[in-house]
Amino acid sequence: MPTTAEKLSIKAIDKALKQYLKNAERSLEELHSFKNSSFEHLDASLSFVVRHADGYLEDRSAKIKRLKQLIGKYKEAVITLYSSLKNDIELKSGKLSKSFQQYSQCLYYLNIVLSNINVARFSDPITQLDDQCIAGSVQTVFDRECYVFGTEGNVDKSFTGHQGNNRFGMRNDCGIACVTQILILSGKNVSENDVIRVAIRYGLCSITEINMESNGGTSSYHRAALLEKFDVKARIELATPERIASYVERGHGIIVSVDAGLFWNNEPDIGVGHAIVLYGTIHQASDGALLGFVVCDTGSGNMKRFLSCSDFKRMYYYNRGINITVEAIRK
Repeated sequence: MPTTAEKLSIKAIDKALKQYLKNAERSLEELHSFKNSSFEHLDASLSFVVRHADGYLEDRSAKIKRLKQLIGKYKEAVITLYSSLKNDIELKSGKLSKSFQQYSQCLYYLNIVLSNINVARFSDPITQLDDQCIAGSVQTVFDRECYVFGTEGNVDKSFTGHQGNNRFGMRNDCGIACVTQILILSGKNVSENDVIRVAIRYGLCSITEINMESNGGTSSYHRAALLEKFDVKARIELATPERIASYVERGHGIIVSVDAGLFWNNEPDIGVGHAIVLYGTIHQASDGALLGFVVCDTGSGNMKRFLSCSDFKRMYYYNRGINITVEAIRK
């Protein structure tokens, strides 16, 4: 049996595609059959979402419109792959890079669509514990007495640091790096390389660019699915900052999306999404008011950055949904 690394190598995929071309007629017939059955399945799944989404998706009509667009893109990608492979066979050139790129694009759109269709991601209940919070302490922050939760024991020292630490050369993988930090918080001994290998294997990150550094992007749906591949059940929720703080303080793992330009104060990145881990909170001791969060930013490599409530609200992408572990992962 080939190893996981062999299965995932470009060389192995190229070899598989060459074998695919040797069986040209049969392969194209199978792809054509797959294409039709896949389209029927997706259209039926969309109808299911339309019937059952009420109660789970707040902006249902907008999400369904987005699903239709994604399914359309997936269909276009499959048809383009079909044409590309047919051309490769006719030319008998053996140059499969374009077909490989189209194949990756199909996987990308298919997994986004199927992840969006999974309504259960919005319906798994959070395991409610009692009011026992994770470790906290009274500290002086900004010249005032505060309650600080989640930063005890220098937890930031266990994180893996700057994103892009993988042998595939992907640098646009903040979400995958965040999944790695959540798994570390849950007590698992994993690296970013371990997580990105699984993401590639199951199509849970984007691989649509020729430049590998630009690949590796994820949605909240990808990240929830990735966490579950490592036996950490996760869901997606539209949550207020105050609700997020309560989840952090009760030991749940949290990943949120923010505007990268506002987060880094870098104008060219405004409008670009960036995933970060929220693992600590700071409250004013005098009245308990939430002052902000302690976050892990794999983009800059700052594993212990304070983000005030006002700044967080300004850059937080509420409508993309947070990733939250269903069970508490910290005590």
